[in-house]
Amino acid sequence: MCPKNLKKAHDHLVEKKRRIREAEDLKLKKQRAMYDQKEYLKEKGKYLGLVFSKRNISIKVLQHVNEFVEEGDKLKHCLFHNNYHIKEHSLILKAQVKGKSVETVEVCLKSFTILQARGKNNQPSKYNGEIRELVEANIDKIQAIAKKNSKVKSIKTVQYAEAI
Repeated sequence: MCPKNLKKAHDHLVEKKRRIREAEDLKLKKQRAMYDQKEYLKEKGKYLGLVFSKRNISIKVLQHVNEFVEEGDKLKHCLFHNNYHIKEHSLILKAQVKGKSVETVEVCLKSFTILQARGKNNQPSKYNGEIRELVEANIDKIQAIAKKNSKVKSIKTVQYAEAI
């Protein structure tokens, strides 16, 4: 038996199937994030807790793979989907102004340089210059942690704050 309004019935079923697929995708994404978190801790665990700030800008290492998902969603860029959480020789930092995420920063752990700093829609925020300066001023902290070959067993917060 054919429905009275075939297009409406078709659109309803397509939408239903899309919601089911999104739910399945979300479940797989969560499972993948749990697996990736173990690898992330193994590779980047010694950097967790690193924070530096100046005035209203605070920059910290992303602590959990779920933060890659959240930051990517907030700033509308590919942070999680392009696997930056498992990218070798790469450290991802979150820059916040007054507690609000404005950019993510990728630092190369080989050259200790900023590879990119991206805000919403992959565009630089109005704080881009200040964020880059703050990261560059504290790159020695990242280098010092990198030189320590010991793995961190418990995460301790290390705060570096610059005077105003």
